Amino acid sequence: MKPYVRISLFLCLFIFIRVSVCSAEMAFSTGIRTDIFTDDRSPKTMAHEITAPLGFSWRRNQLLMLLETAYSSAHVYAENESSNLSSLTDTRFSASYGLLNLPVGIIFGLDMNLPTGKATLTERERWAEIGENGDLFEVDNFGEGWNFGPNIGVAKEFGSVGVGGNLAYLFRGEYDPSADIPDDNLGPGDQALLLGYLKWQAAARTLLDGFLSYTVFTEDTINGEESFQEGDKFGIGLNVQSTYKALSIAVRFQQAIQGKNKELGLDNRLVAEPENSNGTESFGLLDMMYKYSPTFNFRVLGDVRYYAESDRMDELKKLPFQGKRIRYAAGVGFIYNIDLHLSLNGLVKYFVLDKAKALYLSEDTSFQGTNLSLGLTYRL
Repeated sequence: MKPYVRISLFLCLFIFIRVSVCSAEMAFSTGIRTDIFTDDRSPKTMAHEITAPLGFSWRRNQLLMLLETAYSSAHVYAENESSNLSSLTDTRFSASYGLLNLPVGIIFGLDMNLPTGKATLTERERWAEIGENGDLFEVDNFGEGWNFGPNIGVAKEFGSVGVGGNLAYLFRGEYDPSADIPDDNLGPGDQALLLGYLKWQAAARTLLDGFLSYTVFTEDTINGEESFQEGDKFGIGLNVQSTYKALSIAVRFQQAIQGKNKELGLDNRLVAEPENSNGTESFGLLDMMYKYSPTFNFRVLGDVRYYAESDRMDELKKLPFQGKRIRYAAGVGFIYNIDLHLSLNGLVKYFVLDKAKALYLSEDTSFQGTNLSLGLTYRL
C-alpha cells in the first residue's frame, strides 16, 4: 500500500478512539535503524543504510497532529563501483479533527508531504535508492515534491460492530528527479482514494477488522506534457487480533490488484497498454507478543510479501515487465516501558528476497539481509 493510503486509514480509525473531554497527550519518538544486505550475483552487491527517524504527535480532545521525518545514509557497493546518498527525508505531516458526539462520527483530515529530502539525484545516487516498498532499505525514496491531501471520514458503531469510510484526494507537486538530465521535471499524477472499514469485537478477547480501498490516478506529466498514467488499484485487508492471558496474537493479510497503465501511443496520446504490466501484490504477517511483566513485552513475528509476475511480456527478450518477487522475514523484538513516560523498543529481523528475471533484471537474484532497529518514545 502507498504511504498515503496507510495515513488515510489511520485517520479513519481515529474516529473509534475514545477520548476524554479535557485529555491532552504529546509524544516524541526517535531511534536508529540499520539495514544490511547482499546478493548472490557475481560480482556481489553489498549495501547498508543507517536511518535515524524523528516523530512527534499531539492530541487534545478531538484534534490529532502527527509529524515525522528522518535522516538516512545509504551506501551500495559492487566490485569497483559504489553509490552513497545521505540526506534528510521528506517530512510527513497529518492533522485531523473529529466530531465524535454526532449520531455518525465525522473526521476531517489533512495530509502533507514537505520536500525536506533530496529529490534531485544523479544516476549514481539513484542506485543508492535500491529496492522498492521497503523490501531492502527502510528508506528507498529520499524525496519528491510538495503533496497536499484533504480527506473526510465517517464512522458509526452498532454495539460490537463498527463501520467507517474515508474519501481522500492527494494533490502531488512537480519536482526535478534527475540532476544529470535537463528539462525532465516530473509531475506525478494525483490520487483519489475511497476506503471502507469494518471492525467486529467477535469475542471478549478477539477483534476482527478489515478494509476495502479503491484508488484512481491522474496522468503523470514531464514538463507539463502527459507521459503516463497508473492503472486503478483495488486493495483489501483483513486483521485478526486475539489475546489469551499474557499472550496476544495478530494475523494480517493485505492484497492489492492494479489495472492496466496508460502509456504514450504513436499519436502522443495516452492509451491503455496491451497487457497489464502490474502484478498482484500480497502481504501476510504473524505477530505474537508475550507480556513477561507489567513493564516488559517480548515479541516474535514473521511476514511474507509476494509480488506476482505481470501479464505483459517483452516481445524480444520474452521476459515479463515485472518479475515474480517473494520476500520472507522473521524476527524478535521487545518493548520495555521504563516508566509512565518513557519506553524503549527493539527489533531484529532476517530476510530473504528472491527476484525472478524480468525486463530490467537479467538473471534470477536472491538477496539476504538484516534489519535492526532501536526506538525510544517519550510521552507527556
